[in-house]
Amino acid sequence: MLLLTLRGTPFIYQGEELGLRDLDLHENALTDIDGRDPERGPIPWHPPSIAGNGCGFTSGEPWLPLNADAETCNVDAQLTWRESMLSLYRTLLSIRNAQRVLQAGDQEWLDTHEGVLGYRRTLANEFEIVVLLNFSNELRPASVKAESTRLLLSTVAADPAQDGEMKSPLAANEGRTYLVCS
Repeated sequence: MLLLTLRGTPFIYQGEELGLRDLDLHENALTDIDGRDPERGPIPWHPPSIAGNGCGFTSGEPWLPLNADAETCNVDAQLTWRESMLSLYRTLLSIRNAQRVLQAGDQEWLDTHEGVLGYRRTLANEFEIVVLLNFSNELRPASVKAESTRLLLSTVAADPAQDGEMKSPLAANEGRTYLVCS
């Protein structure tokens, strides 16, 4: 959420949209002389039980192994799972594409509680966007005064949106994006 709502051009690193983790490779397994091998393995498009060792990334044998969780962490599985990382990225990209304020707007940091990062994106004659990100493993207060708000997206399933102050607590590691009307 941070990456796709901050000012600037977002770059998505291979597999980030699936939540792929870096590979834990033994030194003997590295083949890339530039040292990129231990970072990210091939993207698993399909489960290995269906597509074989290449998981749809290749019909051959990839030089790097797939992530250990490729059976469940793959594009096919995440396309149908509403709460998947891929669904979150697609929704965020859709919001970014629809809201000019996220593409070209100014950014103002908000005074928030410990562990919470908050900022407001503004653009003349446009709605404002407020982003609140709880980087702690605990419930944190969230309070931003506004006339009227609408929750665009939360990283948790519950919908805590309310008009007026955005004061329902943020869950541990939760991010929220609000549309603010003055």
